[in-house]
Amino acid sequence: MYADVVKDAPRYPLDAVAEYEDWFKTDFMTELTKRLTIDKGKWKATPDSHKVIGVAGKLALDGCRTILLPVVNAWIEQEYPKLWQKGLDYNKLMSDMQGYPEPEPFNDDDLAQINILVTGEIATQLDHADHHRRYVERNVSSALALGWTTERFLQAMTVPAGIVGYPYGNLRYSWRTHVTRLIEGRARSTFASASESRAMAVEA
Repeated sequence: MYADVVKDAPRYPLDAVAEYEDWFKTDFMTELTKRLTIDKGKWKATPDSHKVIGVAGKLALDGCRTILLPVVNAWIEQEYPKLWQKGLDYNKLMSDMQGYPEPEPFNDDDLAQINILVTGEIATQLDHADHHRRYVERNVSSALALGWTTERFLQAMTVPAGIVGYPYGNLRYSWRTHVTRLIEGRARSTFASASESRAMAVEA
């Protein structure tokens, strides 16, 4: 049952990742480069070019908020209650096997815990999008200061799995990797949290 919650978790947010990455490589780059001074293929710093840094960050953040976050947040809101219920089903099975009393069915305490988890995770995703904004701004800043080409900028924004979402530790992870980890990790943790909540109630 624990393995199945990961295997069966819907992965449609990855479609939104693909849409965002396509938008980033096309519309975002078009909006960015038309604001630049490019001389012999290289980005040229001018007295006003620093203004592009903030514009680029805002464009990326707006793209996340329009394309990516609504789908990811919908997944969180829709799937967390289902995952929690699966954790309760697991706990009921374990109680039956061990001869413990029948656990309480889904109740207001469960709803309260789900709402807390959902609210916290949605806030975390917005924070991740803001980290992505900062990563875009840092690379635009470097590109202007060092005279990168557009291709060099895209290289800095890309890893084999796709467009970089935001660095984690010393590594750069794509949005695809971040969202995959969200789906798989939250499937496990929400399932486990529901089961643990019942176990703690019995001990209390």
